[in-house]
Amino acid sequence: MKWLFFVCLLPACLAHLNVYLSSAEVWRLLGLTAELFYVRDGQINFYALNFVVPVPATIGELHFTWQSLTRRPLPYKLDVEVVSHSEAMHPPTLNITTEGFVPTEPQTWRVDLPCTHAVAAEVDIIISLNVSTGSSSTTLHFRRRKICLKDSPRPAVRVDSVPHSATSADI
Repeated sequence: MKWLFFVCLLPACLAHLNVYLSSAEVWRLLGLTAELFYVRDGQINFYALNFVVPVPATIGELHFTWQSLTRRPLPYKLDVEVVSHSEAMHPPTLNITTEGFVPTEPQTWRVDLPCTHAVAAEVDIIISLNVSTGSSSTTLHFRRRKICLKDSPRPAVRVDSVPHSATSADI
C-alpha cells in the first residue's frame, strides 16, 4: 500500500516539468541527432535514467536543460556524487546553486567534471535532482561514467592534405 501511494505521488510532482539534453549535447556525448528527454511534460523516461552515459576524456562538462511548465518556478535540490575513483577527479562543480527554483523558461545549466590527471580511471558519477511541489517530491538520478586520463588529452590534430599557398590573409 505504501508503494502504491508513492507511485501515485510521482506524476503529481513532475507533472509540469521538462528535463532534457539538447540535441547539441546529445551529439557531443553520443553522436546522435536528437534531444534526450529524462522528463517530458511530467512523464519520466526511466529507460534514459537507467542508462549510464559515457563521457569521453575530451569532454569536461555536461549541460542539462530544464523548465517548469507551471506559472511558477519549482523548488529543487541538486547533488553531484563521485561514486568511484575519486582520486582521478577533483570535486565536480555546478554553474547554478545546489538549491533554488526550476525556471519557467528553458534554462541550461552545467556540471564541470575536472580530472586530476594524476591517475587514469573511469569515474562513476551520479547527479541527483530533487524536485518538489507542495508535500510531494521526486528525485531523479543521472548516471555518468567520465573517462579521466593520467595526462591531459591532446586536442585532435587536423591534417590538411591539400597544399596551401600563403596569402595576405595568412600573414
